[in-house]
Amino acid sequence: MESQFKDKVVVITGGAGYFGSCAVKRFLGLGAKVAAFDLSEDALASLPATSDCLKISGNVADLSSVNDAVARIMSAFGRIDYLWNNAGYQGSICPTLTYSIDDFSRVMNINVTGMFSVLQACGKVMQPGSAIVNTASVAGIKCTPAMVAYRLGLCK
Repeated sequence: MESQFKDKVVVITGGAGYFGSCAVKRFLGLGAKVAAFDLSEDALASLPATSDCLKISGNVADLSSVNDAVARIMSAFGRIDYLWNNAGYQGSICPTLTYSIDDFSRVMNINVTGMFSVLQACGKVMQPGSAIVNTASVAGIKCTPAMVAYRLGLCK
């Protein structure tokens, strides 16, 4: 039986992290072309070296980086069929009253604004029948109160 992902283009943010790298390998195994978008160039280097795996170092929290990544994907593969918005940052675990505003901003910039920026940039070039999956966490329902920014960024 042929895979539904054969020759499809899958974009994975956080593509060099644990879940992301597992997904990159799985989708490649199913015949997809994969664009792994991640902040860590070193981690991206550990992904499979194949013409079907485009490794893009960039920051989801930086709109120009996101737009450059989408342009590279379109240049390499000509389309985007699936987006897995998987990049995320947990932030500090500490009491609310001592939580750093800088860390709070970083969590929001990556987990909320970054997710939206990637969704919007990819969505503009995706065709009907494409799909977008945004990763969330059980921490949005139940987690330690000391995960202030992370939990707020997951609330619906």
